[in-house]
Amino acid sequence: MKILYISQLEHGCSARARMLALQRMGHQIVPLDTNSYATKNRVLGKLAFLLSTGSKLQRLNRDILRLAAEHKPDLLWADKVLQLQPATVLCCRAMGIQTVCYMIDNAFGPRRLRPAPVQEVHPLFRSPLHPEGR
Repeated sequence: MKILYISQLEHGCSARARMLALQRMGHQIVPLDTNSYATKNRVLGKLAFLLSTGSKLQRLNRDILRLAAEHKPDLLWADKVLQLQPATVLCCRAMGIQTVCYMIDNAFGPRRLRPAPVQEVHPLFRSPLHPEGR
């Protein structure tokens, strides 16, 4: 299976370990490291995060669609990608790409992740019914 794997992929990161595990299982991985889309200015970065806007966020979503069209993966795996826009997920699904939103926190909880409701698979490790996940 060909997987477009999107996350922070620096050495020692748990998302990178998951990506490498999928690769060891025989899957073909097309990686996209979200670290290169981070805003250097902490104040502007926080504002862009809270408002889900900004040129780097838009560039990330354009690059996801470009890689999806170029590589034609079977699966888009978004590993804790808070910048992923619902329209990007819907475009990938229209291309026939299955989508996974991997969140160690409740994807439907207080963060109110915008892409989560349009993605097809949501591995959760805390109860979605309890606000603290305990």
